[in-house]
Amino acid sequence: MQNTSYFSIQVIGDFTAKKAIEVKNTSTDLVEKGNTNLLIDLTKTSDVDVVSMNALAMIYKHVRSENGNLIIHLTKDSHLSKMLFLTKFEKIFTLIYL
Repeated sequence: MQNTSYFSIQVIGDFTAKKAIEVKNTSTDLVEKGNTNLLIDLTKTSDVDVVSMNALAMIYKHVRSENGNLIIHLTKDSHLSKMLFLTKFEKIFTLIYL
């Protein structure tokens, strides 16, 4: 990875509809302000739902449309990690397991 600075967003607790919308809105604001390299830290995330998965996909699409990068930090055995594997999203996102 190049020496690129990333703006970090950390999600703590449930990553479900309400928080997913907040993260999506925050990331949209950041990208619109020129912060196109985002790191989303999901290492302290517990429950996830389909809305959060959709939010990650939309964030990824927006970041890539601005020639940016999205990195997701998560724990290997988390529920989210399993969902990303089942949905094949792990082939799209840059994942770093902590």
